[in-house]
Amino acid sequence: MVFTVLIACDLGGKCNFELTFPSLPTINELRATIDDVLSAEAQLRRPPQAGPFKVHRAQVFDERMEMWVDLVASSQLEDYCQVYIFQKESPFHKDTPGRIPPPIKPVGAGSPMYRRSASPPAYDPVPAPLYTDAIRDMSLPLGSPAAIAPALAGVSPVRQPTYADAYSPLAAAALAEREAAAAAAMAQMNLEPTTSEKVRAVFDEMNASKSRTVTPEEWSEFFGKVRLQGDGEEGFSGATVDDLFTEKADKNEDGVVSFPEFQGFAEVYPKLVDAMYYRAKKVAQEKVRADRMQAMYDQQTDLESRLDAARQEALDAESEGLSNQAALDEAAQAAQDAKDAEKAAADTRNDAHKATEEVRARVRDAKKDENDAREAVKRRDAAKRAEARKVEVAEKKAQAQQNELEKMNRELEALRKRLQEKEAEIAKQEEAVSAAQQGVSDAQAKASEADDAQPDEDLRAKTDATKAAEDELKEALAAENEQAQALRAAQRDTQDAQGKKGKLEKEVAGQKAKEAQKKAAEERAEKLLDDHKKTIERNEDKEAEQREKTEEEEKKENELLVLEVRLRE
Repeated sequence: MVFTVLIACDLGGKCNFELTFPSLPTINELRATIDDVLSAEAQLRRPPQAGPFKVHRAQVFDERMEMWVDLVASSQLEDYCQVYIFQKESPFHKDTPGRIPPPIKPVGAGSPMYRRSASPPAYDPVPAPLYTDAIRDMSLPLGSPAAIAPALAGVSPVRQPTYADAYSPLAAAALAEREAAAAAAMAQMNLEPTTSEKVRAVFDEMNASKSRTVTPEEWSEFFGKVRLQGDGEEGFSGATVDDLFTEKADKNEDGVVSFPEFQGFAEVYPKLVDAMYYRAKKVAQEKVRADRMQAMYDQQTDLESRLDAARQEALDAESEGLSNQAALDEAAQAAQDAKDAEKAAADTRNDAHKATEEVRARVRDAKKDENDAREAVKRRDAAKRAEARKVEVAEKKAQAQQNELEKMNRELEALRKRLQEKEAEIAKQEEAVSAAQQGVSDAQAKASEADDAQPDEDLRAKTDATKAAEDELKEALAAENEQAQALRAAQRDTQDAQGKKGKLEKEVAGQKAKEAQKKAAEERAEKLLDDHKKTIERNEDKEAEQREKTEEEEKKENELLVLEVRLRE
C-alpha cells in the first residue's frame, strides 16, 4: 500500500511536492526524505548564497480540527495529508503568507520537472500556515522561545480552536495530544536567542511597514506598545523617546533608522534593547493569552447557548413524551373498548346462535307434525279408495239386479200368463232390489263419510307451519351470520387497537429513553459550563495576578532604563 504525503515550503515562492512511501513513514524517515528532496529542489530554485536547505519546523493540516498543528508524531499523518516545512529565517529567506499550490512530482522522484501528479487527490488548496499578527509582526527567529511560544500556548497558525472543536471528544483529545507534543518540543527547543537575533527581532518588530527602516512614528508606536513610554515613573517621556530616535539612533540624520544604525543603538543601550525584546515577547504572549481568554468567553457563550438548547430539547422531549403517553392512554382505552365491543358482539352472536337452535328445533317439530299429517292424509286416501271400491262393487251389483229386473219384466210380459205364478217371485225380487238399493245408499253414505276434508286441511296447516318455520330459520341464520361478521370485525378492531397500543408503547419507551438522554446531555452541558466558568475564573485571577506583577516589574525596570539612558547622555 502506497502512502502519500504532500510537502509544501517556500523556495523563493510557495512549492508543494508529492512524496510517496511504501507505508506510513516514521518521523525520522519523513525527515530524511524531506531533507534529500527539498535540498535538491532548493539547489535548483534558490541562489547559491542562500545556503543549504534546513528543516526548522514542520506543521500538518489536521482535517478533523481544520487547523495547522505541529508535526511531532507519525500518528498525525494520513494518506495525502498536507505538511508545511518552515525554514529558519535569514537575509535570503523568509516565509511569507500565501496559498499552497497543487502538488507536483519532485525532480528526485524520477518524473519530469514540475509534472503534475498522474492521479492527484481531490485537492482544495489551503492557505499556508500563518503566524498570528503579534508573532508575525515581530519576525522573531523561528527557533527562539518567543517564536514558538504562541503555538505551544495552544494558538493555531490559522485560527484559534473553537468550542465546537473542544466540544467534540475526538477533537479535544487531538488538541490535548497536540499541546502535549508541543510542550515536549518546547523542552527540546528552549534555547536563548543570541544578542544579534534579539536586535534583528526588535528591529523587524519595530519596522511595521517592512521598509527596512524605522520611521519616528514606528519608533514612538513601538515604545508605547511595549509600555516603555509614559509620564513620570511610568517610563520614558515623549520627548525622551523622540530624543533617543533623533540624537541616539538616527546618526546620519535622514529621518529614519536603518538596521546598522539600530545595531549601533543597541551597542550603546544593550539593556534597553534587551528589555524591548522581552517586552515585545511579553506583549505577544499577553495578546495570545487575551485571545485565549476571549476564545474562552466565546466558548462560555456557546456553552450557555448549548445548555439553553439542551434544556429546550429536554423540555420538548418531555412534552413529546406527555403527548405520546396521552396517545398511549387513548390507545389503551380504545383497545379496552374494542375488547368490550368484541365481548358484546360474541354475546350477541351466542344469543343469535341459541335463537337459531330454537328455531331449528321448532322446524324439526313442524316437519314431524307435517309428516304425521301426511301419514293421516295417506291413511284417509287409502280408506277413501277402499270405500270407492266397495261403492263400485255395490253399483255393479245394483246394476246386475237392475238388469235382472228388466229381464224379469220382459219375461213378465212374456209370461203374463204365468203372472200369478211369478207375482210372488216379483214381490220377492222387488224386495231384493230395494235391499240392493239400500245397500248402494249405505255404500254411498259410507263413501261420503270416507271423503273427509279434515286431513287435507291439517296437511295444509302443517305445510304452512313448516314453511313459516323454515322462513324463520333462514332469518335466524341470516341474523347469526350478520352477528358472526360483526364479531369478526370486532376481533379485527381489537387486533388493530392492540397493535396501535403496542406501537405507542414502544414509542413511549423510546421517548423516555430520549428524555433520559436529553436530560443527561443537559446535565453534561451544565457541568461543562460550570467547569468552564471555574476555569475562566482561575485564569482571570491568574491573569490579574500576572498583570499586577508585570506592572510592578515594568515600573521598576522602567526606572532603571531611564537611569541608564540618563547615565549615557
